[in-house]
Amino acid sequence: MSCWLWALFLALPVASADGATRPQRERTVSLEFHVPTTVEGCPRPDDVRRAVAARLGYVPFRPQSATVVIAHIKRNGRGLRGFVALRRRDGTLAGQRQLASSTGDCRELAAALELAVSIAIDPLILLRPSPRNQGPTRQKAPHTAPSNNSRPFRHQRDGRPGLGPPRFEFGSGLLVGVGVLPHPNLGLTLHASLDWQRFSLVLQGRADLPASKSIGSGRVEASLYSGSLAPCLKRDPLLLCGVVAFGALRGRGVDLLESAQDTTLFAGVGVRGGVRWHLGRRWVINLQLEPIAALSRTTLRVNQRELWTTPPLSLSIGGTLGCSL
Repeated sequence: MSCWLWALFLALPVASADGATRPQRERTVSLEFHVPTTVEGCPRPDDVRRAVAARLGYVPFRPQSATVVIAHIKRNGRGLRGFVALRRRDGTLAGQRQLASSTGDCRELAAALELAVSIAIDPLILLRPSPRNQGPTRQKAPHTAPSNNSRPFRHQRDGRPGLGPPRFEFGSGLLVGVGVLPHPNLGLTLHASLDWQRFSLVLQGRADLPASKSIGSGRVEASLYSGSLAPCLKRDPLLLCGVVAFGALRGRGVDLLESAQDTTLFAGVGVRGGVRWHLGRRWVINLQLEPIAALSRTTLRVNQRELWTTPPLSLSIGGTLGCSL
């Protein structure tokens, strides 16, 4: 059974336990809405308040109201579980119900919670015409499972899963490269991304610090400056990306009889796998593994002698700290 139907049938007993005997019009409550940072794609508390107010036709929320509506969402295996309770300020619990979503879609479960909260505030809402200022997706409570075009909360502008307004993330990181330069090296990264619930688009700049390899009495040294574009699929906490990278590879001979310096094009394609951890609402830690296949290979020569050639495959391991807006 869908979350919409669960909200309809399970929220009525919660509401009737406390408010069926009172006049429901213009009833006020305070709302406590909680979602763990590890659950993505959920509305913010203000979004839930606006959605409930749109259903009721007035704003029912007052911080010091005698009745508190508690709603939260948490993970339950591969799915999600929602909880709605009605509590008086003296601590008396008037009623509670749980809702479940086996799909793991927080938008669907949040929409069901919005309906459950609305019914808990005013059980007669389904018997009255919808408010005039309500959008086309709010005109009546659904009696069947929502279609892909339903809009569970206001900032969802696209009916397709995960394609609502994105969040912007920027950050920096450190990496260790193997096979990128003549010797394992350290590197720095800067990134900016647009993040949807299940998809992200990452633009990254990267500077591989100079690394060298001994050649007789001298050495060959190289550094890399590159940029990459990576479309990613996310299933919290995992992500998998395709990577296209371009940059400039600078190489030179040092302390050789005839030193030379050259800059050549670097191009590569690969994949990026990683794990994400959320620290609070804004901060995100990413650990990443990125193998890259070189599309263009560079050979450094001195006196027609080959000193070093770009390997066909390189590997980078690193981490980033990002801030989500």
